[in-house]
Amino acid sequence: MKELPNFRTHLGGGEKTPFFSESDTGIVGSPYCIAFDWVGRNLYFGNIDASEISLVRVEGKLKYRMLVLDSNHGNETGVAQPISIALHPNTGKLFWLDRGGSGVPAKVGKANMDGSEPEIIIKQNLVCYLLEKKVFLTLLKITIFRRDQNS
Repeated sequence: MKELPNFRTHLGGGEKTPFFSESDTGIVGSPYCIAFDWVGRNLYFGNIDASEISLVRVEGKLKYRMLVLDSNHGNETGVAQPISIALHPNTGKLFWLDRGGSGVPAKVGKANMDGSEPEIIIKQNLVCYLLEKKVFLTLLKITIFRRDQNS
């Protein structure tokens, strides 16, 4: 599988420049969902292949990556297949929707934006699935969330 280059450009258009330096290999695995922290200037990636949520600092010359959450050896508060991420920078909270796998249940989780204090918000009777490029989250046979994959 060929890795695609990552670029940045101004919203009004113009010249695109590489986001990572030549010595940096970019993002490892398969980023599936992203969220941007406009206060801390960090870009969060939910990575299904690596079973993790990580962040990349977008300001400055050094674009460091940091692992925020991973499978935690199958711990139920870990991450298996994150399919959606939301941030609340003013309170420092990260929320994610996980399809589950390898001992990690399907859930809606919450943690501090540095990955500390992960907890489960919803776990029981939760089913997450993809159908026609849409994400469905079902709780007790009632659809409570739907999002187009392209939005």
